Amino acid sequence: MKKKVFATILAGTLLTGAAIGAGAAPVTEKITATLNWGVKLENAGLEWTPKDSAGNKTPPITYNGSTYLPVRAVSDLLGVAVDWKKDSNTIYVGEKQDSVDLISFALENDYDVQKTKDKQFTVQAGKDYKSGLLFSDINSASSEATLLTKGTYQAAELTFAGIENESELTVQLMDENKIVFKEIKIAVASAPQSVTVDIQAAKKLMISVSGGIGKSDQLFVGGSLK
Repeated sequence: MKKKVFATILAGTLLTGAAIGAGAAPVTEKITATLNWGVKLENAGLEWTPKDSAGNKTPPITYNGSTYLPVRAVSDLLGVAVDWKKDSNTIYVGEKQDSVDLISFALENDYDVQKTKDKQFTVQAGKDYKSGLLFSDINSASSEATLLTKGTYQAAELTFAGIENESELTVQLMDENKIVFKEIKIAVASAPQSVTVDIQAAKKLMISVSGGIGKSDQLFVGGSLK
């Protein structure tokens, strides 16, 4: 709830200039503002310095008696996704209305994992998920796929389906620092499981799957991020 409230405040106050610029003429307006290096910022009792994506310090700006903070730095601090679309001159904060399929993302560490639209895998329990990721040769050693999400997505809506698996499968969803968002158990001969997970603006979303010793199971993962 706090993150949703933050997203609303951010869009309604800190981004006032961007919202006006996107919807009325003139798009930009020259002002005189001050980079206020004297403002001290704290988070949970600890001093915090906002930085851009390159690690450069980005001080607050003071204008007309109000102090403004950089939206990306604040979003990163609170685990809220932020994205910029140049073509529409729009900043998106929090969950997007439109979702993006898993296979649209570039992958890292995708050994024994492939993108698929093959209906023998995408159709599960009578429903066609259209596309997804197929994990193969799953055993006691973890199989992993890492989606490059770049901090621009807030939620993952995923469905997991074991494909004639002979052992219970354990799925972990983690960020780039291997902090676990969610763990899911896929029992033998179980129905597909669907979950919605707050991925807290992770730069990378890691999907790790493990199974039984000496097994060679398969898992289909369908869904999208938003």
